[in-house]
Amino acid sequence: MRRLALGLIVAATVILLSACEGSTEQPQPPASSANSTVDPIPPDSPTPAAEVTQPVFLGNVTAIDQPGLYVFDPVSHAAWRIDSREGTSVLWSPLTNTLLRLGPGSLGGGINEQQDADVVDLTAMSANRVFIGYIWHGDWSADGAYLAFGAPEGVSTVRRDGNNLERLVNVDAGAGLAWSPHDDWIATAERYAVRLTEPSTGETRVISPEAGPSDYLGFGSWSPDGTNLLWCSASWNPGGSKIEPGAYIHDLNTGATTKVHDNCGLERGPDGTSLTYASANLIFIMNADGTGARQLAEGAIVGGWSADGEWLSYGTDSCQTGDNDIYVVSRDGSTSFKVTNSSESLKESASWSSAMDEIAYSVKLGDTSHALQVVGVDGQPPKTVLTSPFHIHAPTWSPDGRFLSLTVGGGHGAC
Repeated sequence: MRRLALGLIVAATVILLSACEGSTEQPQPPASSANSTVDPIPPDSPTPAAEVTQPVFLGNVTAIDQPGLYVFDPVSHAAWRIDSREGTSVLWSPLTNTLLRLGPGSLGGGINEQQDADVVDLTAMSANRVFIGYIWHGDWSADGAYLAFGAPEGVSTVRRDGNNLERLVNVDAGAGLAWSPHDDWIATAERYAVRLTEPSTGETRVISPEAGPSDYLGFGSWSPDGTNLLWCSASWNPGGSKIEPGAYIHDLNTGATTKVHDNCGLERGPDGTSLTYASANLIFIMNADGTGARQLAEGAIVGGWSADGEWLSYGTDSCQTGDNDIYVVSRDGSTSFKVTNSSESLKESASWSSAMDEIAYSVKLGDTSHALQVVGVDGQPPKTVLTSPFHIHAPTWSPDGRFLSLTVGGGHGAC
């Protein structure tokens, strides 16, 4: 799912260095659906829907002592409890005061499975259920007016107020889903196909070559201008695969699909002109067409770019080196330095703010002490903005860089 504020989550000991709107205007659809021929999703849920939990404003806090899903302002320390259940997750809307809450699933799908979807409005302090059932992936349209869901029954769209729920195409989208930046396409990936679906008509077409029985396809990301799509092919048995493992780009203007690298784990830079990847404990950057690859830094994990595209955060393999610190490197590779300096403290889930050159991350300070810290690239020491007796993880900035969603509870992984 995209628009997650450049934050990615990794296992514990590997560091990943990856104004409220109150408008009451009714959202406009990204394209007219008056002539749509798709059938509405039956209202019956495969299982009874969970009760809709309303958000609770906690005031200004410096510590959280109950597990759950929260939204936190690191400047004012204002906090909202979004849900007290384990396994819930958040997808921020382009409208800062609004987010999508996905409940814990029970089909055995792991992190790719959630159940029921609620739109939470922090200004109105309300939550409204917009989808009932199991969900593999979800995404907001670029204008925040619509949502798309990939579920076992198919790909569906719904307005953010819960109206106009429609099924577009009967594919499960279990390997990824995302709106294009101009809302004219929804890209999805299932095991054997990457496809584009037009939200106004439900018309769909496969853009990946024919897949073999050993292929696993996955959706990567749209270019910022919406002209091309990055996707991935992996195979348990390369010798019998009809698609070579690696990363591919599909150009919507020409219809051509081109392999750009053998490495499947590519990340786009914020301007869309470059790709980064890790290989043999090194981090590389190359042009978006796969040319001009060069080493950028030493580190096991490619992280996230700052909003201006000038800094890339990353971490070394702490399971091998014992170094749990966070590093940044300039885009041209000329400058690299630590932004934290406490290798004995476990750090994870680093996430860049879009408003400032700041990184929020969770840290384990001791056997029973956990914290949320914020650090900039200006040389100032990290600031502890929140503490908890429980693990704090998955801090993800809102699109304007004002708020963080985070999960409290659960444990750190181990090497």
